[in-house]
Amino acid sequence: MDYQRLVSYIYSYPEGVKGRNAGFAKALVHQGQFKLSISLRGVKTDSPEMFGIYMMVTDSGYRLIKLGECLVKMGQMEYSGVFNPDNINDTGYSFRDICGLAVAMEDARYDCMLSMWKDEDVTPDMLVFSGMDAKKQAEAEIVIKERMRQSDEEEKRQETAESSVVRQEMAGYNAAMKERGQSESGGQQPVQSESAMLAGKSEMVQTKQIVVEEQQIVQTKQAEVAAESVTMPENIKADGAAAKIPAETQHLQQKAHRANATQTDPFEKLFVRADYIDAFDDDYFYDCIEVSPEKLKCLNQNEIDIAGNSFLLHGYYNFRHILFGRVRDNLDNTKYFVGVPGMYCNRERYMASMFGFNNFKKSHRSDYANPYFGYWYQEI
Repeated sequence: MDYQRLVSYIYSYPEGVKGRNAGFAKALVHQGQFKLSISLRGVKTDSPEMFGIYMMVTDSGYRLIKLGECLVKMGQMEYSGVFNPDNINDTGYSFRDICGLAVAMEDARYDCMLSMWKDEDVTPDMLVFSGMDAKKQAEAEIVIKERMRQSDEEEKRQETAESSVVRQEMAGYNAAMKERGQSESGGQQPVQSESAMLAGKSEMVQTKQIVVEEQQIVQTKQAEVAAESVTMPENIKADGAAAKIPAETQHLQQKAHRANATQTDPFEKLFVRADYIDAFDDDYFYDCIEVSPEKLKCLNQNEIDIAGNSFLLHGYYNFRHILFGRVRDNLDNTKYFVGVPGMYCNRERYMASMFGFNNFKKSHRSDYANPYFGYWYQEI
């Protein structure tokens, strides 16, 4: 595990019910170390209290394993610790096993604060402290099983209802898109205001101009490299001795290599003269830019069916952009990602999964001041 960075909110659970935000936790795995820092504000205690810092793993329920302790004084707490990410505190658990954190006291579980790293609904009565006696552990396991049964039943009911609604919505949306395509190809334009028609035409013209400009830029750069390579020094002889390549020649070779990379990977054209967007808290996705479906369509290499992906088009028409960017080195060897803007909710999650966008990443973009705004994405 080379690099992992995570920031998550911590919530209080008064009387066992999820309440307000009490702080945040930062986790960083880098260069063989797992660094954890926790900051809390507004914690209600009658006097200074010592709280335990726990990591949560799914082993016979939601098990809490103690990492350390920290004093809450005047409602505030600051904690930091450094661990081995592959064997945390000699427990045999690694960073990948953690599903959340807890700041808690074993004898007052309803005063605990939780931070969930995975999409799981956990309450204090479902927690099992390491070393808990058998009776309390059995009670917690009963609560967990009952909650899981109720959750499964509720999810099935929601999926049945959402499936019907989504099919109706997508049928109407696809019919509208089909009608629009027929009217445009047949020369029949729908009744709309003159300003809307002009805006639509202007956007299409701008898109075509951008694509043409980018193609011209790439062709110009390739011509420059070809012209310069003709005038390169030819007095470098391979006579068995190690020939020292001049710095100017190295520069030309590097320039040619970059041009070849752009030529072989058409997605790189999207980044030419693009404005980068700061969209996420971490840097797993970087060099993010806004693109249109038309740009993706003309460069697509069959990774994504742009024309037939109604969810992608739906997100574009709602937010007027699609997010595209690079991906850090990873085991899946993916290089880029495509993000469809939207809000996290069960209905949209179901629609996104139907069209191949199974993952959601929350965004902190200031121009979309909604706590549930983010991007449904897939890596390519």
